Amino acid sequence: MRSPNMISYIKKITSDVPSYWSIFGFPTKLNQQTGSFEKIIGFTSCGKCKKTFVYDPNSGTNHMKSHSCVAFEIKTNTFATNSTTISTSTQPRIDKMVLIRKTLTTGQSSVIKDLIVRWVCGDILPLSIIDDSGLRVLIQECVNFGSPYGNVDVNDLLRSRTTISNHIQSFAETCRERTKEL
Repeated sequence: MRSPNMISYIKKITSDVPSYWSIFGFPTKLNQQTGSFEKIIGFTSCGKCKKTFVYDPNSGTNHMKSHSCVAFEIKTNTFATNSTTISTSTQPRIDKMVLIRKTLTTGQSSVIKDLIVRWVCGDILPLSIIDDSGLRVLIQECVNFGSPYGNVDVNDLLRSRTTISNHIQSFAETCRERTKEL
């Protein structure tokens, strides 16, 4: 459950603190006896997607730095400057958010590498596209959509260039309106 206390941790962020802390905070739980929120020791949560990670002196911060939401914020340069940009929706309980990272088998990894090589070479793309944070955010979101449902047809997720072209127009208009407000 997200509480005002998690946001208060975010408010304490200063300019010398790494930028990923503007996205991450500490999850809290309600103490039934006192009625107050208490920090859950040993964890940190993304304020955008609500994913929770182990965070202690031995775990380091690499998992936070490489998290897809951080990569997206770096790419778009839209780090939160105040606590109002972070969602105040209720966060699921920590026991419902266990992070399980599965690794691919050697055969599965080989299939993925072959598909990437065919894509890059077949479409004459620069190899740097593989490291593109926007592509990684897109693929991660597709995986997240598929996780609760199993196999999902890629055509249900990816739209045609005409649809995206139209959406670019409305997205640009929204960005212009936000810029005018600023």
